[in-house]
Amino acid sequence: MTTPISQSDTDAIPSGADATLPRPARRWPWLLLALLLLFTVIGWLLEAEDSIDIEEYTASHSPSVLPVVSIESRQVESATLRVQAFAELKPRWAIEIQAAVSGRVTDVSPLALSGSEVEQGAPLLQLEDTPYRAELAQAELNLADAHRQLLRAESETAVARRQYRNRGDDQANALALRLPELEVARQAVKAAQAQQAAARLKLNDSQVRAPFAGFVTRRLVSPGQRVAVGDPLLSLADNRTLELTVELSPADWQKLAQPVSGQQAQLSNSQGKSLGTATVRQGGGFLDSSSRQYQLFLQVENADQRQLLAGDFVHVSLVGIKQPRTLNIPASAITQSGQLWYLDTNNRLRNLSPMILFRHQQRVVIRAPEGASQWRIATTPLAAFLPGQPVQPHLTDAEE
Repeated sequence: MTTPISQSDTDAIPSGADATLPRPARRWPWLLLALLLLFTVIGWLLEAEDSIDIEEYTASHSPSVLPVVSIESRQVESATLRVQAFAELKPRWAIEIQAAVSGRVTDVSPLALSGSEVEQGAPLLQLEDTPYRAELAQAELNLADAHRQLLRAESETAVARRQYRNRGDDQANALALRLPELEVARQAVKAAQAQQAAARLKLNDSQVRAPFAGFVTRRLVSPGQRVAVGDPLLSLADNRTLELTVELSPADWQKLAQPVSGQQAQLSNSQGKSLGTATVRQGGGFLDSSSRQYQLFLQVENADQRQLLAGDFVHVSLVGIKQPRTLNIPASAITQSGQLWYLDTNNRLRNLSPMILFRHQQRVVIRAPEGASQWRIATTPLAAFLPGQPVQPHLTDAEE
């Protein structure tokens, strides 16, 4: 008896070549073979990269015309180090002048206006002085009366001495000779003199004068304004003597020639223009509590004649110790990453990381590497430079 086959059973039976092996089972050997081939190629590339010699590669692939590299030929020599820093010029004296007496402002000199340059002793402001003239007059009167009382006391003492002398009595006591009265009269004269000096000082203080030469930086009062003792009147800044405070690291401090006091430092602006010299007044006695740096204190005399202004930032260059085995190279020879490129005896490029000792204008002084005494420095290194790359050297005009 034959069993009938349904349509769903006929769909499940494979036919032809597909009936021999399921489709997914035939794909995995090919995938495995492809992965094996891929790993083999990657390993070969890595091994080939590790075995490449730059010098052999450049020798076999170097073009017929070698690239030209500008160089400077520098001799190893000793050099005097220079320690450099930036500092702000500040006036030695800068004060806010305050009223020493009270009164009404009766006059303001044109020299008291902001920005005016004044000499020492120049009158700036005038306060009402009538009360102080009266006080001085009274003090002078009191002094004159004290002198009169002293003359009377001296006369009475002289008369008493003469009377006792005529009597032949040399044992007269101080009271009999009126000596206490004489001493009181002398002290009264001293007190009156002190009162006169105080009254004259108040009268002088009613006229405000510049305590030193400089610039008026701010005016705080106007005519007719009443001020009390201690009220600010104006600000004055010295323009003759400027000071600088330079902070140095311990490493830079060790480069300075000792002692530092009295040494001259070169000053220049941001464009490198020389602004003269400053004298080291003192330094190195202590470390700054916040920055932990050594401090040098410098001063500039006659700053008004040197085109120096308070508030300017200047470049300070100090003379240091003498350093053997140095190279003076152009600043352009140092790359941004701090590398220096040079040529060996076979005109191949080499590089190293130099120790920079100091910079001066467009030059850099570095510690010379051990070995040769003559170095050919690439003045304008390029990003395409490769160690061992053969090049054609060209001396720059400055060194030819």
